[in-house]
Amino acid sequence: MAATIPTNGLGVDAGLDIAGGNLTFTTADKGVHLGVTSATASNLLDDYEVGTFTPTLNGTASAPSGVTYNTRLGFYEKIGDIVHVHVHLSAASMSSVPGGALTVTGLPFTSDTTSSFLQAGSVGLTSNFATTEAPQVSYINPNTTLMNFVCNNSSDGRNNLEDAITCANAMSGNELLVASATYRSA
Repeated sequence: MAATIPTNGLGVDAGLDIAGGNLTFTTADKGVHLGVTSATASNLLDDYEVGTFTPTLNGTASAPSGVTYNTRLGFYEKIGDIVHVHVHLSAASMSSVPGGALTVTGLPFTSDTTSSFLQAGSVGLTSNFATTEAPQVSYINPNTTLMNFVCNNSSDGRNNLEDAITCANAMSGNELLVASATYRSA
């Protein structure tokens, strides 16, 4: 049986239920102020969520066709406006590869809309991409739900990590990509 906490010691409705040892707010848009002794909006944790999403290998110009995946997993944690995503994609085959530059679409939340604010991600594992254009780093543009991937300008590891992965050059339809990112949501 849930017990409602009628007051917060000052005679004001606290809006909390206690059920099975858990605190639950009785109305939406409530949270916990962390690290402060007074209520400030910047210290209010009012959003926490974990879940799954369906990531998709894609391109900036067109989507692939006839894709069969061995593995297609996306997990996320959202704490306040910070989102952590984890992607594991293993394509078994494609009728045609995507067009343009390689992206992974379907992120669970739109990224921050601040102009020119790129958010970094990492690539943990790749397989079966062309040796000259295998994803090395990912990033997320403002106001999107997709990850972009880049590699070095040349085979020299000291060169800039800024060349987009050209799907037509890098992919044949049986690629493996494991990547993560942490980004601020809109």
